[in-house]
Parts: sequence; structure tokens; C-alpha cells
Amino acid sequence: MKGEEVRHDRGIPNIDPFQRKCAIDRCCDARFGRRRAGEVVVHDNRDGTFQWTRTVYLGDGNPMYGAYLDIRQSPLQSGDAGSGKLLNWISYGYTGSSPGLFLLVGESGAEVAWHDGFKEYTWNGETVSTIPLREYEDTEFVASNSTWDHWGMHFWALPFSFDFAGGTPLIEPLAYLGVRIKTGVNSYNYGWILFEDWTNPIMWAYETTPNTPIQISVPTPGPFTLASAASCVVLAGRRRA
Repeated sequence: MKGEEVRHDRGIPNIDPFQRKCAIDRCCDARFGRRRAGEVVVHDNRDGTFQWTRTVYLGDGNPMYGAYLDIRQSPLQSGDAGSGKLLNWISYGYTGSSPGLFLLVGESGAEVAWHDGFKEYTWNGETVSTIPLREYEDTEFVASNSTWDHWGMHFWALPFSFDFAGGTPLIEPLAYLGVRIKTGVNSYNYGWILFEDWTNPIMWAYETTPNTPIQISVPTPGPFTLASAASCVVLAGRRRA
């Protein structure tokens, strides 16, 4: 299994996917699989063991369900429904003025963090405003001080479309997203998902102690540090703007 540590730069658009993959791979410690750092559990899904197949909703009240992701479980999880799990969801844009909404949707106590306020985008030739999922920067903490809801958007597709062609990304193609899972009255486990290409959860983590913030991202033990990860990213051409 590969290492957990990923450094990335959201300031440079149109990064070649293969280059990004290589940067991630070079910046990871081969000793990592499933690791505890204090009370943080991190899972590595860069080999695609877990396939987050989409739930498709056509507006008829009968979603065609895909796989459920539980950030408390390994990539070998079943994908079955259950409390505290998340769906990768598309709501079809069935009129000429309706976007197809790509979302993360929490089930039975799972919530995602929203960006703090509206952002403007260009969609289908128009200027639109909406609130996307929050993107966390390296060293930030996922904690209670975000806006939380059971769903959040990350991409707007064109009307009558089920794919990304011609659509508008609301977040970058490699982003840390915040998640929390309700464990009781005013009690939550906080976690994150490293989400790639608006499709793939390539890593995820959670803090096992309720109401304890979790940092983005968690360094591996030993000599592989955040500083060495940054050096790998620079060599791969991913510099901050």
C-alpha cells in the first residue's frame, strides 16, 4: 500500500492528470496502508479499490442508488446503505435552464461542510451565484466552525447532461472536503475526503474522539514530512500561484 501524505496546489488550472498522479505517488510513503496517528484513522484508496458509483436522480422521486462511502471504514467496505454514510449524487437537469447538480449527500447523520458564503461562476454562458462545498487548505482543521448540511454541491453540468462536458466545476479537481458524522446529541466525529476529478475519493480520514477537530492533512510517521512532500510537489511543477 502507498503512503498517506498528499500535497497539492489549487492555484494552477489544467494540471495534466497523469502528472498529478505521479506527484501524489512520489510524495507518499510506501509503508502506509491503514494508520493511526493519535486518534486519527486514515484510509488510502489511490488504487481505486473502492468505486464510488453515482446515485442518479431524475426528479421522479426514485433515485437509482450507487455506492455508499463510510469514511470510518477501509476501501474494502461493501458500499451498502447505512447510517453516517455518503452518496456521490447527480440530480439531472431536466429543463433547458436547469443545471445537472453533482453533489455529496449524507445519510442518517453524515454531513458535509459548505463554503462560507456565495461564489460567482459562469455556467452555460450565464453568471450564477451559489454556495459550493468548502475546500480545506493544508494544515487547516475540520471542526464545528463550518456551515454543515447533509448535502453540498461540487459541479454544475449542462442541462440534459449526465457528464462534465461543458459544465462548471464549483471546486478544484483535487480538493480536501470536510465531513462529520453524528454520534449522539451534539456529538460528531470529524473527518475529510481527498476528492479527485469530482469523482474519486482517493483518501479519507476521521478522528475517533467525538467533537475533536481533524487536521488537513496528516503526515506519515518517520522521515517523510510535510516539508518533503512540498518538495515533491515543486519538482512536479505544482507551485502555488
